[in-house]
Amino acid sequence: MNEIRYPEQFEKIIPRIFVAETVLGCDLKCPECAVGGNRITKKKGWMRFEQFKVIADKIRPFCKYLYLHHNGEPMLNKDIFKMIQYSSSFTGTNISTNGQSFE
Repeated sequence: MNEIRYPEQFEKIIPRIFVAETVLGCDLKCPECAVGGNRITKKKGWMRFEQFKVIADKIRPFCKYLYLHHNGEPMLNKDIFKMIQYSSSFTGTNISTNGQSFE
């Protein structure tokens, strides 16, 4: 893999913690939630692993921690375990789930 090189001055301005919305959608309809309560107007969907890999490779030199969720339920993404495995090779990762897919 060809590692992307950035100018040294980027070290001072690029964040160390990143968020990747791997899914914009949920399997619940919680009224207090922006997604479940239908208050998000963006198109719902999920990120493909290939898309994730492009983003991950760009942030790799700087990322110290990566959240693989924001508003959606990450376990609805069929590639989430590949994303966790890939990003865990260079940073700490985090997901937050409602646990419904574990029933």
